[in-house]
Amino acid sequence: MPETCPICDSELNRKEDHLDFIDGMGPTLEQYDDCPNGCFSYEFVTGSYRQTYMIRGVRVSFYGSYRDDEDQEGLFNWQLSVGRITAQTTVQNLAREVFLEDLKSANEVLREYARENLLPSAVQQAA
Repeated sequence: MPETCPICDSELNRKEDHLDFIDGMGPTLEQYDDCPNGCFSYEFVTGSYRQTYMIRGVRVSFYGSYRDDEDQEGLFNWQLSVGRITAQTTVQNLAREVFLEDLKSANEVLREYARENLLPSAVQQAA
């Protein structure tokens, strides 16, 4: 899992717990990574995960799981995995593009505010 948010590059907040043996299956692990800006989260509990992206207030989540044993539907499961990874990558790229677009818009608003409010007073004080 990345150390930084794949959307805004902020450092992720990580919480990780190693739990005791459950039903003789071995130790379990819980890991939670959250972006401080709320645009991405990742949750992993032994055997399954969830990745969530926030795009302008819309939550898009992907769920997945794995099994250690081989099954006869391996090719089908692999194809589903490729489809899920493709969808996740598409959503992640969209979320980053929207984030950058929103950031650019916010910068333009701040520049306009500075032009209208801060620069005239600085010019007046200099005169």
